[in-house]
Amino acid sequence: DQKNLPPNVELHFEDGSMATWIEHLRGAKLIAIPIQEDAIRSCGISLCLEAMTLGKPVVMTEGPTTTGIFSDEL
Repeated sequence: DQKNLPPNVELHFEDGSMATWIEHLRGAKLIAIPIQEDAIRSCGISLCLEAMTLGKPVVMTEGPTTTGIFSDEL
């Protein structure tokens, strides 16, 4: 419900186009990708890679579908 959002949270709608999607990502300060613990298929990896390509910091839940994909090593 939009009325119950905290004042520091904005809800954005998009038209489904890749151009609009990329503009939303460009405007973000960081990208948070919550993954459900019981997810059994890869989730959020494309979004993570798109955000990283744009130089955005990414916070992503670790779980069965994401463990071992990324590391702290540079």
